[in-house]
Amino acid sequence: MNTPSAQYFLNGEEPPIVGEMCEGFYLQQYQEQQRVTDPANVSYLKFNGKWVRLYFEASTIFWGESDQPGEPVNSGVDSTLVLVNLCEMSSVVGARLEAISCNGNKHHVEVAMSFSSGHILTFRHSGESDATTFDCQQHH
Repeated sequence: MNTPSAQYFLNGEEPPIVGEMCEGFYLQQYQEQQRVTDPANVSYLKFNGKWVRLYFEASTIFWGESDQPGEPVNSGVDSTLVLVNLCEMSSVVGARLEAISCNGNKHHVEVAMSFSSGHILTFRHSGESDATTFDCQQHH
């Protein structure tokens, strides 16, 4: 789906998770030379007993169903994938997802998820660095 005014593309359909309680949260990070270079390469969130996956490429947002994330297998330490378990992050897990918003411009694409805890979990993908950062802030 193309949304020209927002300058991002959506690959797959946004899952029907708004109004549901988040039951789990993992991030897959990418590391180079033992330094995190992509903090939220792939995000996994669990709603209604099912996992959904969120990731970005250039100006495209990818949504899809997923299996439960497993520990990545790496062949060395120069570049590795690491799974981060955030299932005890109470601002997200155990909170109801109230809204999802997407936006973008020529520099980045963003997905913001508002939770009943009063927090907004935001994923921002930079097209220039090909990396996704995230933060979880209390909504004012």
